[in-house]
Amino acid sequence: MINDKKNAFLGVFGMLSFNMPKNVEKNGRVRGYVDALIDFFRRYMGENLVSVILFGSYVEGEVSKHLSDVDMIIVVDGKLDKKLIKKASNLIKILELKYGISNNCYSFFDKFLHALEKGTGMFISHFICKYDDFVNGNFSGIFSTNRILSKVLAPSEIVLATFQKKAQTIWGKDLLNEMRKPKITIIQLIKSCYMNFLLSVGALIISPFSKKAIKFSMEAVKWSLHSCSFCATGESKAVEKEGKNFIKNGICEKHIKRLISLRKKMATDIRFVLKTPITVLKIHQTTLKKLRNQKKRQKN
Repeated sequence: MINDKKNAFLGVFGMLSFNMPKNVEKNGRVRGYVDALIDFFRRYMGENLVSVILFGSYVEGEVSKHLSDVDMIIVVDGKLDKKLIKKASNLIKILELKYGISNNCYSFFDKFLHALEKGTGMFISHFICKYDDFVNGNFSGIFSTNRILSKVLAPSEIVLATFQKKAQTIWGKDLLNEMRKPKITIIQLIKSCYMNFLLSVGALIISPFSKKAIKFSMEAVKWSLHSCSFCATGESKAVEKEGKNFIKNGICEKHIKRLISLRKKMATDIRFVLKTPITVLKIHQTTLKKLRNQKKRQKN
């Protein structure tokens, strides 16, 4: 039976009609991947498939050819066996390779980095989670991240809040309004600072050995902008718009401009990698100071 499902998965998929964001509609490869993934889950999971939700750059409207993943959360029935979910995830990897969404890892170092990415949820295109985990906002359950790392380092409430602002249901039940509302605190911003600083330092360490260092550095700056902008304004915008707000205030102007440039045309930039840890600290420091001043004014 599994072989039959696998053969159906590898076969020809018909185009399906869903309410898709414009960035998906105008990209034939991405649209083909999304349709194929939904069709696969409908066949493989049947009634156990609850919802398919798209989020990230393809919904926000700012797609980077070199960096943007086709981020999707597939919500399934809570009673579904974990082994079946794991098999489905492994089969999706074949689909990602077919449509050029991901690449094979050949070297030991690449495999190590991929394991790190999987544990943190970075540069992973699909997440399969159970219904209860989704509506309860269980971060590690939704994004398949390491529970300890998520609890200690991840600014999980900020990530969930920005996700809710920009995600779009493209198939099945719309669960976004059923999710619990995240609680944003200063602690979350401090976690964002720690996490992105460690990520930027990690990128610096691996820079002599891997081309992925620049991607990790860019991710650290991007998420610093996302987290700080959301905490300061309560809004989630595209990276370029968030970056321009910091540039207007004279904060890390050159570095943020370089980030925007690299997102349009990827290149190896060791100077960017070297300066990213300091940039991450400055972005968070400025935002924390702004929030403290706002609280003082409110008290007065």
